[in-house]
Amino acid sequence: MTITVDWATRIIHVPKADTTLVQLTPTEIRSLDLNWFRLQLKDLEDNPEGMSFPDTHRHNTAVTVGGVDLARVIEIINNYTITFEDGQWAVNLLGANSNVGDRVNVNQVSVRSANSAGLVTSAAIEFGEYGGGVTIDIASGEPGTIYPIGTGRRPSNNMADALLIANANGFRKFFVRRNLTLVNSDYSNGFIFVGESVRLTNVTIQTLADVTACEFQNMTVSGTLDGNNTLRDCIVGAINYVEGQIVNSTLLDVLLLAGTAVIRVEGCRDGTAGSMLLPVFDCDGGGRDLIITDYDGSLEVRNLALDDNIEIAIARGHVHIDPSVTAGAFVLAGVADVVNLGSPTSLDVSALMSKSTVAGAVLDAAISSHTVSDTVGLTLARNAYAGKIFFDSVLGSPGTAHPVGTFGKPVNNLADLKVLLVTYNINHVHLHSGLTLTTGTVVDFLVFESHPSYLSLLTFEPGVSGVDCIFQDIKVTGILEAPASFTRCYLEGVTGLAGMLDRCMLDGVVTLLPGADLQMTNCRSRYSAPVTLSVGSAKITAIGWVGMLNVTDKADATKQFNLAMDWGSITLDATCTAGVMNIFGQGWLADNSNGATVLTSGMINKDITAQAVWDHTQ
Repeated sequence: MTITVDWATRIIHVPKADTTLVQLTPTEIRSLDLNWFRLQLKDLEDNPEGMSFPDTHRHNTAVTVGGVDLARVIEIINNYTITFEDGQWAVNLLGANSNVGDRVNVNQVSVRSANSAGLVTSAAIEFGEYGGGVTIDIASGEPGTIYPIGTGRRPSNNMADALLIANANGFRKFFVRRNLTLVNSDYSNGFIFVGESVRLTNVTIQTLADVTACEFQNMTVSGTLDGNNTLRDCIVGAINYVEGQIVNSTLLDVLLLAGTAVIRVEGCRDGTAGSMLLPVFDCDGGGRDLIITDYDGSLEVRNLALDDNIEIAIARGHVHIDPSVTAGAFVLAGVADVVNLGSPTSLDVSALMSKSTVAGAVLDAAISSHTVSDTVGLTLARNAYAGKIFFDSVLGSPGTAHPVGTFGKPVNNLADLKVLLVTYNINHVHLHSGLTLTTGTVVDFLVFESHPSYLSLLTFEPGVSGVDCIFQDIKVTGILEAPASFTRCYLEGVTGLAGMLDRCMLDGVVTLLPGADLQMTNCRSRYSAPVTLSVGSAKITAIGWVGMLNVTDKADATKQFNLAMDWGSITLDATCTAGVMNIFGQGWLADNSNGATVLTSGMINKDITAQAVWDHTQ
């Protein structure tokens, strides 16, 4: 058993087995190392199930002050409670000061804490527990302004009290849980509102709330601002009176610009779905400059009648200038398509890349001339191959420069193929015909594929280096000397097989690579004949096998043979003399092994089923 957290109820369950036995009689006493305990909680918090929920605890490590050791402090926060496995036993809490004893759900277990006050003051404890700000949870907090209300373990449930607590302690930060609506208070001293996440925290700002100079972080936010605001790491809905900056946020709706200061949008993105929906920057007639940098996605600019400066640097996407734009100096840079339905005073797209500008500046150049290593030209040439060199020994052409090796003009010989792969730094070969890899050829880390309907033949001669190759929709034969990955392949008479096979067909005699591992998933034999698998000293795990299989040469006692059949038959040859051979699934077994341990309790067929019925006792 292990420590678990019920995230819905915020209950931490501690099994007795996770504590250490101190004495068994006359009373069973156990101990719990609190530092170990909080490390288990941190592991649970960063699991996928726990990442979206608030932290379970706060931790201050042990420190030495003036030669005095102050113990570490562990505080269970955010309304989490602890339930020890019920029973007649006691547990000593060791290794830290904590509030675990205060957060225990009462049952028969006696929980003993040994907290030491140390060299601390009450004021320091209070100030530290707030964590630099007031925690607000409208749904499950509580009213009041006296400590510990407003801390993480006892949030405030209304902004009026939270504001009093913040001002009394000199805080400029609110930690917002769940949803919050700012109605009519004055926050113009420049508070920072921090959410739990953009999914868990949704803040709506009403018109009468004065949020001048406030910053909003890590939340979904919408409503009316008041100027000099910062939105950071947020999902931004419809906002009125945008003045200040928006940083690293996702934009969903209309942003109504205001004020006279420069508005900066940095590292933001389009969060709308569909080509007809896009974030809108409504200039409200104009009167301030707009600078957008490192933007990703689509956007629209509308309602501009003054000569403001509009600068947009976009990583990729679409810029739409609405007909309501009748003035303004626009400068666009980056990668984007532009639809200009307005009449701005100027529109500078000289630093913008789009289909037309790239075609004029780059694509009219001869790709074959770009072969210098580490150059932009070579990168563009490589892209022209779409990541693959095509090979056809019958209909292809010789050569080592573009367009030889493309889909329309495959290369026809191995020597030129190797040059093209190196020149353009490509590791993917598509075969339109058979290819024989001759002795001494190095194809390490390459991907070989062909069309699934004809499975071109790839032959390995002895002495070919093919470390960690990937084969897809291809027929392979010959001598392999390293593990590889095979998907939807036909393997015939292969020697030195190792690695991973997925949905492959095997034929003839297949010999495994000595000492290596082979994993097969949903593989089969050819319909008309069994495949012979010479195991040797290899380890094999096969799941979903279909068809006829003869297994020979299983002679290494340290390597297991595991086969799970969907249906078929398996014959164990007399040369299977050592090791464990597990056979599972639906099929028939002819066991001629001589010394191997064959386990068949997981097999089923009509004979086994019938025998089980007759042997069944009432």
